[in-house]
Amino acid sequence: MRGILVEDVRRLLGKRIRALRLEQGLSQEQLGERAGLHRNFVGLVERAERACSITTVAKIADGLGVNVHELFVFPESEEQAGRKDRQPGH
Repeated sequence: MRGILVEDVRRLLGKRIRALRLEQGLSQEQLGERAGLHRNFVGLVERAERACSITTVAKIADGLGVNVHELFVFPESEEQAGRKDRQPGH
């Protein structure tokens, strides 16, 4: 993940959480209940409008039934898109 900014990680994490949630057929409310978080907060995290602590990341992973590291497995195309967005002239 060399060259990825904090904003990129926040955006990629939000997309990854949303993808895993949808794969499991869960609503934001259901994930929030499982993770002990408010559904609005889940939405904010998914849209990268809110950063979350590692404790919250762990709660979300638990709510999704995955290991924390699985939330940080981003498709290569997503990582590259984050780098392109920062290049001058793009």
